[in-house]
Amino acid sequence: MRIRLMKRADIPGVANLLVESYKKEDKSMRWNHEYAEKYVTMLYRLCKDLCFVVISKDKVIACAASVVMPEYDKNVVDSKILLVHPEYRKQGLGKKLIRKTCLKADAKYNIQEIETNIYTLTNFPITWYESIGFRTKKHYEVTRAKIQNVINKI
Repeated sequence: MRIRLMKRADIPGVANLLVESYKKEDKSMRWNHEYAEKYVTMLYRLCKDLCFVVISKDKVIACAASVVMPEYDKNVVDSKILLVHPEYRKQGLGKKLIRKTCLKADAKYNIQEIETNIYTLTNFPITWYESIGFRTKKHYEVTRAKIQNVINKI
């Protein structure tokens, strides 16, 4: 197993990991391969130097994809995907992927902060992120609405 930059040829494997991971974690998630590939492709095009995979036996078993985002007077790294196949968890792969992302962001972009939005039904992965130094932003909530509902209410 080794961590390397994602290649275009890895996108279907990363998309498959995304679909399979969410299917196991939450049955209500509706990722399918087509949209997962579109999402991964978009992230890859935006910032391919912050997209990493872990390969074992020619299969993607873990991945991290991040983008550089402007925020106020600086740039931050926004971690969009961090997934480890359930069979390979508890081996430090997530930590290695985050470390690799942070080292690259610091060296190439001189970025000092990394953030992520966490979707969870349990304390994990929040407790995991907190164990490696992430802190919840006060007064920060992610909100979402159906566009038609917004149009109808305005």
